Amino acid sequence: MFAAIKEIVPPAEMEEAVFSDDKQTREENIRVITEKLEEAFADNEEWLAVLGEAVYQYQKKTVRKMILKDHKRPDHRNPSSGSRG
Repeated sequence: MFAAIKEIVPPAEMEEAVFSDDKQTREENIRVITEKLEEAFADNEEWLAVLGEAVYQYQKKTVRKMILKDHKRPDHRNPSSGSRG
């Protein structure tokens, strides 16, 4: 399923969707992606049942990659400035 999602929504498109400091914009971008995937998988009820979680995991994986490898955060904060207490 994940491979099929990545074919429809390539990683670059997901990065663009989550790379916004405005939470409402990010949520709207993810909503549009989810609708696109719902249309693509309309004939697969099993996938539709878990699509929300799959999109969330894809989004989470994308953000993690952006922070750890690209050193970019969606909210534009410096990824190394986090405090640990």
